[in-house]
Amino acid sequence: MSTFVESRDTGDLGRRIAMARRRREMTQRQLAAALRLTLWDVDRIEAGQRDPTPHLAAIADITGFDEASFQRSTLSARPVTGIEARRAAPTAVGPSSGRLLTLGAISLLVTVRFFTEVVPVLPRVANFADIPVLVTLGAAALLTRTSTKRSRESYLPLALTVFAFLALSVVSAVVNSNRTEPGPVLVFVYGFLAPIGIYVAVYRLWPSGNARALSRTIAGLGLLQLVVVALIDVPRFARSHNPDYISGTFGTNAYQLVFFLLVFLALTSGIAANEPQRRLARFTPLMNIAVLITILLAQYRSLLVAMVIAMATLTFLLGRRARGLVIAVSTGAAFVLTFHFVASNLPALKLQAAASSLEGHPGRYVQGRAGRSRNVLESRLADVRQRWKHIAVQCRGVVCRWIHRRKIVCDGCLYDVCAPSDQARQDR
Repeated sequence: MSTFVESRDTGDLGRRIAMARRRREMTQRQLAAALRLTLWDVDRIEAGQRDPTPHLAAIADITGFDEASFQRSTLSARPVTGIEARRAAPTAVGPSSGRLLTLGAISLLVTVRFFTEVVPVLPRVANFADIPVLVTLGAAALLTRTSTKRSRESYLPLALTVFAFLALSVVSAVVNSNRTEPGPVLVFVYGFLAPIGIYVAVYRLWPSGNARALSRTIAGLGLLQLVVVALIDVPRFARSHNPDYISGTFGTNAYQLVFFLLVFLALTSGIAANEPQRRLARFTPLMNIAVLITILLAQYRSLLVAMVIAMATLTFLLGRRARGLVIAVSTGAAFVLTFHFVASNLPALKLQAAASSLEGHPGRYVQGRAGRSRNVLESRLADVRQRWKHIAVQCRGVVCRWIHRRKIVCDGCLYDVCAPSDQARQDR
């Protein structure tokens, strides 16, 4: 009986500690660093699996709550100074607004192409919704003051990386000015820097302690993909046998569907392993099989190695608990069975060769994939060498033109206009 009471008290303490941490907008990692504990220890404390009493005074000092209030049903904050009160004052964009903006942006970016390409009720210009999303999130981040350690964190390493990328892009565009246009260059730079800008904005906007809200959003969007595939994409695929129709809400970009489903697969497996009480955990096996079938219907034969790596990663991350290990292994087995079933019953997808190779000589299949990867790598390296050679030639031409403008004679110049004349040779 005493063990039951102690376990219940520890669980209540852990929940109050988690509540205090969220109210101070701290992550588990930040609390662990302040307590000089591991992230795993803090997670066990908040889950009620470890006694927090030895660290209660430090937790109270870090979170700003009275130590005695952790023993009561309600938390009471200690008196704060004027500076702390001003930092805790409401801002132009509050935590709930930042969360809604972030989740809304994710939902918009995932579904917008469905309404412009699959069910075209919006003009295709709406596919560029990421630009207003970036502007909106950036403006909201600028209007937000954070009271956590984030306000003191330096973005200097990230800024240096962005500056180096911009400098390299400018140099490359100038050197290859005869082969480039301003429009494609700007699109290229935007494609690389826009995700970094969104990351910085979301990092500032997102309130700590809202991981479940994000997981629910991703889970809902993942279920939406499966519904769209089952009701819209599969009938079109059955009529045409064209795997390009398997794209979910991503319009004509099936690549994005597959990568999003891999994230969804990892999320559902993690929920089933660590949060079995959630309703979604009960349907994880069926959803994982549906996800694997969808990926195979999209005819991603080149993704098989990535799938194996993903399964191994799931096993490593979730294998600390027996339930997680079972889920990861069962998901891998489901993939193998699903792959053979789809390859046998849908010959239009042309998966039989890969299935036979995996079944008869898996080592040879891996060697073949490694050989293709080596060929691609060698081709890319040759292209890089050719580009650097071209840059060197261009730079040498710039030097030669500079020498010519100053009427200096140079031997071996690439340009006839700079080549030393017979009269110049006689003068020398």
